[in-house]
Amino acid sequence: MKNKKIHDYPTALITFQQAIVKYESFVALDIPALAFSGNRICLVGHNGSGKSTMIKALLRLLPLSSGMLDTQIISAGEKFAITPSLHMAFSPEQGSVFSDISVEEYIQTWCYIKHRNAKYYRQAGAKYIEALNIAPLLNKLGRDLSKGQRRRVQTAVGFIADPLFFLFDEPFDGLDVKQASDFAEIVREESRNRAFLLSSHRMGIVERLADTIIVLSNGKVAAIGSLEDVVYSLASQCFHISLPAELLPKANEICGYLQKEFNTSIVHNIGALISITGNGLCPETLIASLEKVNVCANDIFPVQPSLEDAIDFFLRLNPKITSPNEPTKE
Repeated sequence: MKNKKIHDYPTALITFQQAIVKYESFVALDIPALAFSGNRICLVGHNGSGKSTMIKALLRLLPLSSGMLDTQIISAGEKFAITPSLHMAFSPEQGSVFSDISVEEYIQTWCYIKHRNAKYYRQAGAKYIEALNIAPLLNKLGRDLSKGQRRRVQTAVGFIADPLFFLFDEPFDGLDVKQASDFAEIVREESRNRAFLLSSHRMGIVERLADTIIVLSNGKVAAIGSLEDVVYSLASQCFHISLPAELLPKANEICGYLQKEFNTSIVHNIGALISITGNGLCPETLIASLEKVNVCANDIFPVQPSLEDAIDFFLRLNPKITSPNEPTKE
């Protein structure tokens, strides 16, 4: 395992063809043709973009209204079709732990269902109990858990089931910064043994974790690929403007001016730098604009747009479409 290369890790292979998912008359997901693969796949998009719908479709919890969906995995050199009941685990955003039994009894129940051994969590599953700090929760009743604690218990149970493909809906919701970072590292380590698909609004974690990113907007795929592919697909340019020290107190004022000049772009202050993300930008245009207000920048240089800024820019140009029949959940 120590010598395992990243391309040897389990890889999910997912294909949609003419796939549509509806809630009554509302089209929640519309994917004419899409084939993608990855070991750590992340879904991102605005609320109502279709992330939860895609996850539920992959789990066959929500049937396609029309079209085709195929899910396979490459593991240990073999490619084969996978089914939710045998090969997948799911941690939903609004899931719960049985309220009237203890966490330990809840875990024992799943250990027996999956392994016919109620003590499995003390054996091969013990590393997940430790990694997710479940031991202090074992005697608590399900109804006494916080949202973050419930997510940790659900995650531990999912790992104990030993799936080849583990799907999460907003797994970082309810976790503080350290807990979210720790959980991301668990996913990274466990990706040696299984593939993951996660939806999240935590763009910083997605940037560090994902090998494949899917951006959904209004039920359609807006971009897909590596981080670099996705950000340049959504917003092709980003420049950082370095200000001289005497102008730093006016950085916010300068940001406001640039935002008015380039009104569809994303402009914000990062310490001694101003970041501007959008299309049709170039150093010459930025210099000319700054000279109008007597601002002389030290330097203007291109950088890769952040995922958050790229998505923000895309949504400014393509605002969310709402519907009177749109469900409150994706």
